[in-house]
Amino acid sequence: GPMPVTHYCWMGRFAEGHAERGSDSDFYPATGRGDGTYAPDVRRIMLALSSDCLTWRRTNIVVADQADVPTMIYDEETGFLWMFFVIFDATTWADGRGRVVNNKIVAAYSEPYSIETWTYKEIELSFRYAGLEDSGHTEPADPCVVRDEIHGGYLMYFKTTVSGGNQAIWVAKAENVSDPVWYVEGDSA
Repeated sequence: GPMPVTHYCWMGRFAEGHAERGSDSDFYPATGRGDGTYAPDVRRIMLALSSDCLTWRRTNIVVADQADVPTMIYDEETGFLWMFFVIFDATTWADGRGRVVNNKIVAAYSEPYSIETWTYKEIELSFRYAGLEDSGHTEPADPCVVRDEIHGGYLMYFKTTVSGGNQAIWVAKAENVSDPVWYVEGDSA
C-alpha cells in the first residue's frame, strides 16, 4: 500500500541496511564510522515512520553515514520526499573529483512511495545575491527547510561560522525544493 504521509528522521547506531543509491546521484555518502574528528563523522541518519506522530516504527533504512542534522520536506508537486542534511565526508563524487568535504549541506530525495532508494544531490548556497561573497562565512550547517507559504518557493535556514568564531543564522531561498542553487537573502541574524 501507499507510504504513510508522516515521515521522521532519527539518529541511530551503526548497523546494516543502507538505502539503495539512485543512479542520478551527484555523490555517494561515505559508509561506516569516521574517526571522530568532527560530530557528523560518527553519526548516521536512519528513517522511522509514523501515521500519528506519536508512535514510531523503525525501518532500519540508513540514508547516510557520517551525516547529521537532517530536515525533511514533502514536495507536493512531485510526490518526492526531500531530506537536507550535513555530511562530513563524501569521497565518491559522480564527476570523479574525489574530494573530501567537511560539514557540507547536501540533499537527498526519495521517489514517491519508495523510501528504500535515495538520490544524493549537491547544492550550492550562493551568497552573491545578497552581496556577501567575501563575508568570511564558513562551514554552512544545520539546515532547516520550510515551504514559503506567503511568497511561494522554499526557505532554508542555516548557520555559519564567521570571522572570530562567532556563528550567524542565514536564510536562503529557492523556487523549487529541487533547485541546485539556493540564494542567500539579506543579512544574518
